Amino acid sequence: MMNNFALWFLSGFMSVLLWEVLPVDDGYSFAEKMKILILFSIIMTVLQTFFFPTLTP
Repeated sequence: MMNNFALWFLSGFMSVLLWEVLPVDDGYSFAEKMKILILFSIIMTVLQTFFFPTLTP
């Protein structure tokens, strides 16, 4: 389960970093993006672990 979480978190973290580097003003702070990323990672980990074992980021 932790491996799944690490995969989702790392792939999402790369996306957030790319999002920060690109000159797009979306109105969200970095901390808000990290909260959303952690919640998303937890949800996807639970889905992958219990419902869709073939789901990968």
